[in-house]
Amino acid sequence: MSILSTPGAAFEQALAAGRSRKTTLIQNKLAGRVLHDGREGMPRIWTGTVVAFPAPGAPFGDTTTYLDRISRLRYILDTRRIKGERGAALVLEAGTYGLACINGERIYQPAAPPLILPAFPQSGGWFDEDQATGLPVLGMRGKLFLWRTMEEAILPVARDWGASGWAKRDIFLNQRPSSRLHAVFLADVEAAAQPAVC
Repeated sequence: MSILSTPGAAFEQALAAGRSRKTTLIQNKLAGRVLHDGREGMPRIWTGTVVAFPAPGAPFGDTTTYLDRISRLRYILDTRRIKGERGAALVLEAGTYGLACINGERIYQPAAPPLILPAFPQSGGWFDEDQATGLPVLGMRGKLFLWRTMEEAILPVARDWGASGWAKRDIFLNQRPSSRLHAVFLADVEAAAQPAVC
């Protein structure tokens, strides 16, 4: 497996770079594997995995929104499918969604129903790992460390190589989409037709 990376870019720029290369950002689960394959010293990266979740203890409403206070863009996902659910998250995997741009809003448009991640942690800390997504779930094994915002959000997953490997188990769900992180793509995998991105 070979990877390509680009220097710091906001999340939308990273999505567009993948589209122009006819590939997608690396999925979180695969990024976790690459992180453990001995690469050291790379900076924080965007993955193409996006997670939507309500504030701790709150139920999902009709939509999940997140305001990037730097870019002033509002990100939105229709969550009526699990309205009223508590303690869960919705997961959009790389290459399965597009972004519609309407004024200062970015509306996620899934090409398939998002995955439901039950037992999503309501705080940061050490948690078990969901085998399908590589994301943190409630459990006692402490395989992954979650950094999450405590507000309702829909955010891309960011990962970190860490200079000494200390951050390889960290999942960042607190990074603004306007943050300039590196983007990592699979060089030898061509994506199927992708939904449009702004």
